[in-house]
Amino acid sequence: MDSRYVREESAWVAYFKGLMHAADARSCIESDNWVPAAVSLYYGIFDLTIVALLASNHNPVVPYRGRRVLFNDAIEQGAPDPYSLIKHREALRFARTALDPQFTRILDRLLNLREFASYRPSMFIRGDYRTVVNVCETPAMEFINDVQNQAAQIEPLFRLFRTFLESQSGDDPGRTHSARSVLLLIQASAVRAIEEFGRYRGERARDIAREIHSVTFSRAI
Repeated sequence: MDSRYVREESAWVAYFKGLMHAADARSCIESDNWVPAAVSLYYGIFDLTIVALLASNHNPVVPYRGRRVLFNDAIEQGAPDPYSLIKHREALRFARTALDPQFTRILDRLLNLREFASYRPSMFIRGDYRTVVNVCETPAMEFINDVQNQAAQIEPLFRLFRTFLESQSGDDPGRTHSARSVLLLIQASAVRAIEEFGRYRGERARDIAREIHSVTFSRAI
């Protein structure tokens, strides 16, 4: 199986996973549902990191069938889900070496927020934030403020992601046509994918996803 084709197909699907996670995060924040907001925020930006990696020439060593092999070799040997082969540590390593420092800083911060929320879910009660204050005032409110601040960076991060893909497109050595192909696939699939998302997550999350995507692709490719 051609690794480039599989990487491109996996990349545009991962973009919409990230978009949907980001929209879920915003929707959770609107309802003061802070733990799932933090987790969704992290996965939204993590998914963009995976898209950038898949659309680049990066070919890391990954675990596959009990061995460690090059990512492209695993695909050509029939790996059914390339997305699942990229672990969080490898995605973070790629982000630190290839992506904009602002993107990487926020990804690191979101990982910390996700871990904080995962280990302290009882601190955060769904509903009125004043209830949260009564449970554990300082850490809880700091967490809430941090989640809100990071959520405000969603559109800038999506634009940085697009800028990276555009920087990888072209005929120069070290660049890949895959990045441009992924951008075109995303643009061609957006209306259908976002509408499908709305069927499962609701109209509000669908509208948020549409807004984020519109900002990201406000310029022609």
